[in-house]
Amino acid sequence: MDVDMAEDGEKFVWPWTGILVNITIRRVRNGQYVGMSGRELKNELMRRGFDPVRVRPLWNKQGHSGNAVVEFKRGWVGFHDALLFARAYEADSHGRWDWYASNETDAGLYAWIARESDYNSYGIVGEYLTKAGDLKTVSEFMEEEARKHDILVSHLKRVIELKDKHLQEMQEKNDQVSWAVHQFTVLKEKLNAAIDNIRMATEDQLQRVLNSHEKFKLCMESQAKELELSEFELKERQARIDRETNNVVKGTQRKNSIQDCSFQSLDWPRADQNVATLAKDQVMEKAANSSWIGTMKNEDVKTRPVPEVLELKYNEEHEAERKLSALCYLWKEYLNNTALKPFPLTSNEGMHSVCSS
Repeated sequence: MDVDMAEDGEKFVWPWTGILVNITIRRVRNGQYVGMSGRELKNELMRRGFDPVRVRPLWNKQGHSGNAVVEFKRGWVGFHDALLFARAYEADSHGRWDWYASNETDAGLYAWIARESDYNSYGIVGEYLTKAGDLKTVSEFMEEEARKHDILVSHLKRVIELKDKHLQEMQEKNDQVSWAVHQFTVLKEKLNAAIDNIRMATEDQLQRVLNSHEKFKLCMESQAKELELSEFELKERQARIDRETNNVVKGTQRKNSIQDCSFQSLDWPRADQNVATLAKDQVMEKAANSSWIGTMKNEDVKTRPVPEVLELKYNEEHEAERKLSALCYLWKEYLNNTALKPFPLTSNEGMHSVCSS
């Protein structure tokens, strides 16, 4: 860094500041003075190749004072820019010593870098510098910069250590995540293989079920056709049996009708005579034991030859039973009638006898 203009122990105003004087001003109607603004002054300096941060015109009660301060960067770069700024105006005989040594000043700007004498001077420039800055020697600035550098380095070391620690933790987490992803990938592949096997087994089972269902369907259709054919054959057979049965029944009925007619024409008088004889024998037997006629039960009659006679007359068993029940009922009514005396009784020495009429 170019510090040739800085003597040992010489103090400068910090932040690095330049001073501009002899700025052209003019008085306006209200009595105030006006001059170049800070932006205009900054643009003028930049056209000459300088790099100021900001230019501040100094104002007092009368307006623009014709003075301004130039702010430079705070580091070594700003100090270098401030020294170049002062050296350029000194080379042009418009430096600090030129301003204070000459009674008659030339038109144009005079400029220099602010030092301790400017800081402690009276006037508007000194007042601003004491409020806005501080005094430092180059060595103090270097020590402060070294201290700041050490602090910065220490801070950067801590930051780097923290970053390294964080990076290590992130690396460990990344390794864990990578391992977990690997395990998950392996498990996923196993699951996919198992799912494929299950799907294939399911498809095979489904195909077997479908084939079995198709076979069962064909078998059922075949059995249904066989059942329909069997049903048709059974219906035909039943119809044939019904026809044959009807023919047999009709033939039997005709045969029975012929037998009934012949039996009634031949055996009915003999059957009636047998019934009358049987009834007469039963009455006479009862009269021998008692002077009163009692009632005979159906069971007593059934044990007699009457059923046999009826069975001879009627071929069908139910018809014979029906006729027998009717005769028993009629016989019971006759026996209950005490006034009825179909056979007269005669007494012979205390004994009763039935006389046939």
